[in-house]
Amino acid sequence: MKNKIFKNWKKFLVENVGTDEKFRRLRAATETIKRQSGDQCFIGSCANTSFELWWAAKRAGLSGVNLIAGSATPPEHTGEPPTEHIWLTVDGTVYDPTWEMQEINPEEVVYDGEVVDFEKDPNALEYFGVDEVEDTEWWDDTTDYIMHHFMETQ
Repeated sequence: MKNKIFKNWKKFLVENVGTDEKFRRLRAATETIKRQSGDQCFIGSCANTSFELWWAAKRAGLSGVNLIAGSATPPEHTGEPPTEHIWLTVDGTVYDPTWEMQEINPEEVVYDGEVVDFEKDPNALEYFGVDEVEDTEWWDDTTDYIMHHFMETQ
């Protein structure tokens, strides 16, 4: 009986999370990834970082978090060229963990992309070097260290 109550409570915590709380949890998980991997983790690794965060949110049952693939044009003052890029949306609002860590404001970036549909294209991120997408056990193990961010409440 105790286990069933815990599962129901855990489900309630995930289902009743607003957009601000989702962003807070994703940013906290991103900080954990950064501390574990260092700043260089976020340079040139948009797919791995975004996929890891998306997988953790999916594992937790957090709705409204989508993985997006496409192109992004950062503001000129950054000196960054337009690039093929992977990021997240949270209830329709952009969350770009890799560029946010480099202090590039997503509101200044021109994004053009689509939700990644792994059922249609299981190799959608292969171009970006993420080719273990179907290995769910590997990604579960990989995201274990950030999962606590997706279950906590404020």
